Amino acid sequence: MKRTLFFTIFILLLIASSPVYSQVDSIFAPFVSRLKVESESSSVKISWKDTADIEGNCILYRHTSEINENNIEEAVKIARVPKGVEYYEDFPPYTQTDYFYAVLVEDSDSLLHEVFIPLRNVSISAASITEKTKDDSPALITALKAWAGNDAVQLSFKCSKPTAELFIYRNTRPIEGENDILTANLIATLSGAASSYTDYPVPGISYYYGIIDSNLIKTGNYSFKAGENITVLPVELEITSSERVGLPDIPSSRPKPLPYLSISRGYQTGRQLSASVIDSIPDKKNISDHTDSIVEKLLVNIDISPEDKLEPTILKNDRNPESGSEQAMLRDILETDFMTGNFNSAMVKLLEYQKIKRSRTIEASVYFYLGQIYYFTGDYKKAFTSFLFAEETYYIESRPWINSLFKKLRITSTE
Repeated sequence: MKRTLFFTIFILLLIASSPVYSQVDSIFAPFVSRLKVESESSSVKISWKDTADIEGNCILYRHTSEINENNIEEAVKIARVPKGVEYYEDFPPYTQTDYFYAVLVEDSDSLLHEVFIPLRNVSISAASITEKTKDDSPALITALKAWAGNDAVQLSFKCSKPTAELFIYRNTRPIEGENDILTANLIATLSGAASSYTDYPVPGISYYYGIIDSNLIKTGNYSFKAGENITVLPVELEITSSERVGLPDIPSSRPKPLPYLSISRGYQTGRQLSASVIDSIPDKKNISDHTDSIVEKLLVNIDISPEDKLEPTILKNDRNPESGSEQAMLRDILETDFMTGNFNSAMVKLLEYQKIKRSRTIEASVYFYLGQIYYFTGDYKKAFTSFLFAEETYYIESRPWINSLFKKLRITSTE
């Protein structure tokens, strides 16, 4: 009896040993581990251990309830963190509010592994903050959708940061990078607290949309992800018989999106004009001698002198910087290449210099010099965008360049 019991125990130990270890070795773990969430006065610090089974990004979510498969759609996607970082500092929007977090893994094919394991990749203890501070972290835009209605295009999206300023872009081709942004139309500026927008584009034309944090646009450090902050499929309004080109059915004197004047009555008589009169283009006529003399008098008071030639300009703050300072590094670039007219080399160095986060004043200075480089090399669209970013800090210095660019862009568009 004892011998039988001994062999039985021995066999059970053999069965419980080797197969278990082989199964453990082959387990696929598409989730992070050791999730740790710490509350600070104005932020929540989140750390974890990456999984070795997936090469991809970690997607962080925030919710006011413990996150699971039933409420993940309601959670706010706050960040996309590359593998190897294993850390993120969140600045929640409200004080005295309970927040819960989850870290999910997205593989190289953008497949999100929705696995929820408490204490491993999902927090079960609430975190909170007691005071608000300025948060310079960029907003994450997700779930952007666009669809055509009867007279407008409707956009819906999610933003991780209610205090952010968002730029909405529209283009006739997919928005995938910097060149697409430069050719796109900035159609609106919204608060991060918004979740929708109504656009009135011209019917019969296919449009693509993109939304991004304005601070990222200013630094040039931004990216687009299909289905997250850019639309993949074009949206097009149908051309209707009412010929109302994307405006409300009963327009006011100046409805969105463009200044529009509904002329339906005669100026002198006040009588209702017929459709043929409204739609017809008047014939060309020579003006009378009396009108011609009045025009001549008006032109006398208009300054039509030739435009002053613009020269490379260095800002006063950058002329005598302190040795070893950020401005001293910038001054070296300006003296070596910018002032000598080697604009291509200066542009490369300034763009590299800009990659490191600088103060707002230095950042505006770089845009001011990049604007000049683009101006002298004939890239007027990029020059105009750069001077707009510099204008807030260097308004007086930027105005002559912007005024000149208005003329050059107008001439270019008519050629």
